[in-house]
Amino acid sequence: MDNKITVYYKNTKTIGVLVSGISDLSPYVPYLSVKKKATDASTVLFKAGTVSDPSTTFTFSLTTTDTSLAIQDYVYDICIIGNNNKITLVKDKFSVLETVFD
Repeated sequence: MDNKITVYYKNTKTIGVLVSGISDLSPYVPYLSVKKKATDASTVLFKAGTVSDPSTTFTFSLTTTDTSLAIQDYVYDICIIGNNNKITLVKDKFSVLETVFD
């Protein structure tokens, strides 16, 4: 399944994440981690999200500062932390695209 996230350089973006298999997301905090390579020790973007619907969905709201990364492909993962657990939900490509109008 393709879970690639594409953003435009210095643009805002809202990312909704639908979760199945967990009946209550309210005790969890979702995190988006973006790195140049999966093996890198540090992230280029680390963002906490919010639970939008405790039964199914959480959201990340990226700002223009968040999307001011170099124009290239990265790798990301989304995990949730709570109830003494860390659960990685997805890992895929995060692409920053050039805009014509800046």
